[in-house]
Amino acid sequence: MRFTNLAIAAVFAWCAIVQYNDPDPLAWILVYAAAAGMAGLAAFGRFYPILPGLLAGICLFWMGSLSGGVQEFLGLGGDPRLLFQSMSPDRPWVEESREFIGLAVILLCCLAYLRLGLRSEDSRPA
Repeated sequence: MRFTNLAIAAVFAWCAIVQYNDPDPLAWILVYAAAAGMAGLAAFGRFYPILPGLLAGICLFWMGSLSGGVQEFLGLGGDPRLLFQSMSPDRPWVEESREFIGLAVILLCCLAYLRLGLRSEDSRPA
């Protein structure tokens, strides 16, 4: 499991690094770095439920703010190839849908860590 957690941490760290050219880089660097840190801690047996819980809440709130763009994308048929179009002011749904997907990946990891972490704590002898 350590290798898996380190691989997840490395992917999220890479995602944080490539955000430097995003229109709002600091927020994205922070959220991906937090996900990398969560996975890195898990790799070394450190589980603090507050981290994935807080990060999941942030992701849910942020995803809600992007839902208009996702609805517009789905209204156009939801063809994934549309997400590979270049971003432009007349197609804000491209960026918002991509961002939504990134947050959804982080959210799923948070939920998995919460489930696995809580399960392993429940199985410990009292």
